[in-house]
Amino acid sequence: MNIDDLKDQSSKLLSRSLDVLFIEDKVRTSLGIIIGVVFQGIILATEPAWKKSNLFNFSNLDTLHYLSFGIFILFLPNIIRLLRGESKETTLLKQAGENVIAALDAIDEAKKRGAPKSVTTQMYRNLQQQVLKNTHLNEKTQQELKELEKTTD
Repeated sequence: MNIDDLKDQSSKLLSRSLDVLFIEDKVRTSLGIIIGVVFQGIILATEPAWKKSNLFNFSNLDTLHYLSFGIFILFLPNIIRLLRGESKETTLLKQAGENVIAALDAIDEAKKRGAPKSVTTQMYRNLQQQVLKNTHLNEKTQQELKELEKTTD
């Protein structure tokens, strides 16, 4: 691999990283920048105490370091998720599954409290509609679903 290929790959990686930061997750990036600025303000305000204690020397840090730290802190959950091998979609699916389980638990609780069957049936239908609205089905499955809905009406 020659130096031009390395520069080209590095440029592509940097471009992709900036796209993720500023296009795909601009709110988190913006909040990270704000946290970095606030953190810098706190460090600068307490700088005399740090100098007296000789524990840390923050004088070598530039504004870019503080901004990077703030962004890093807000993207830490994404980094941990990537290290675990989980994708964003997998996490969203887990959350959706937990919501369905919570809804089913609520319906069971309503049954235990003596809710009429018509009410719990409507609760099941509402849950079904919500799940189906958030699910993309292929054409064959959509046909089967339509036939099933005809038989239940």
